[in-house]
Amino acid sequence: MKSNKFYFGIFLLIFLFGSVSASYATSSVQFTQPGIGSSFLGSGTTSEVNFNSEICTSGQDFIIRIVPGGCTPPVVRSDLLEEQNVPVYCKLQALKVNPLITVSSIDSISFGGTYPEGISTVAFVPSYPALGLDRQLSNGAWENIGYAVIFLKRNANESSMPEFLAGGLSATIRYSLRDSFGLENYKFYLPLMTDSEFSELQGQYAFFNHMGYLRADDIQSNSASISIYSGLNSNQNGIEKQKILSRNLDVGEESSSFFLPGFGCLASSSFKLDAVQGQETRAVLKVNSEIFEVTNGEFFYDGKCQVVSDPLREGLRETVQVRCAGDDKSQTFGLAIEPTITLSINSGVEKTYHVGDPLGYSFDEKTIYLGYVGTDPKSKSDTLRNSLIYLVTVPGEPLEKLDQDTLSKVAKYAKNDLRNDKT
Repeated sequence: MKSNKFYFGIFLLIFLFGSVSASYATSSVQFTQPGIGSSFLGSGTTSEVNFNSEICTSGQDFIIRIVPGGCTPPVVRSDLLEEQNVPVYCKLQALKVNPLITVSSIDSISFGGTYPEGISTVAFVPSYPALGLDRQLSNGAWENIGYAVIFLKRNANESSMPEFLAGGLSATIRYSLRDSFGLENYKFYLPLMTDSEFSELQGQYAFFNHMGYLRADDIQSNSASISIYSGLNSNQNGIEKQKILSRNLDVGEESSSFFLPGFGCLASSSFKLDAVQGQETRAVLKVNSEIFEVTNGEFFYDGKCQVVSDPLREGLRETVQVRCAGDDKSQTFGLAIEPTITLSINSGVEKTYHVGDPLGYSFDEKTIYLGYVGTDPKSKSDTLRNSLIYLVTVPGEPLEKLDQDTLSKVAKYAKNDLRNDKT
């Protein structure tokens, strides 16, 4: 006689899909299973490398399993199964195996495919940590991401019930990525550059932590030709960067997916041409290892900071005002590139000065200040070695430093004077 017990066991295999998007050209990235051999790692030449995306299929960013002994109830009574579908809750563990992603939360897991005989359906119930409420899912292993709820199908005939169930399931996991290998809401402004300019400034247009570079080859009123270069050999002297692809995009158009050498099939990306704009002054800011190119009113650093003034370039001095949100309140502060000038006055001791500093001398009862440091516009070299200075006298008590309004007036005078100088 069959006992009124039903032994339950099942093996769970998980396959997944995940995506995240950013902007730049708006860049999007999808992470998939490694599968490209060493021949796809790049030779360091300038020839284009065309990756066959067909060999890159949806794969594993995670390994997920049912915890041994983690199903409740482990034994299902046959008399209960004769009357109704019976849910069995199986605890799930996850191991993140893709090092290129940082996961902030699991949004959903859905099960599909053909269920083993005797199973009606399978659902997912997340734990609170997996929802991102308690902690960031940035570590490698998570002991409890939730439960697979496996509904055993009602069977009115006890004699046909098996002693146990075993089988495989497939699932789709959707999750949120946070700053995955250097991508998070980046916007790039790409000017036309010569080869030498691109070689010098390419770091401003890098993504994937300098594993890829963007370059504008041609810009029209409503379209642009954009090239992607690999940074695989960026640290090897004498080896040019590898051009991966070139695409001509209309405004609003997104490129097809492409793969970067060195990642195998782990990371695919695409980019979108948001707009074609006229040239305007922008500030290039580096926060930790991240570079942002921003203008007045733009947010950066994950929306925590905003540029609140027009970036100013007055000779070799560059300034911009930034407001950032703190724990208690927002704070506005200035960022500046200040040239340092060493002067020896009246054959005295050499001293260093910044723009706006008093020189310690007066003329006609007016204090002398270093008012401007720039370069001769007729020279091709825009460096301190080719610098020139303007001194300004200001009446009244000596100031610790000239204010920005006065410095801007001196800079405007100096630029006009240099422009009109015919010598």
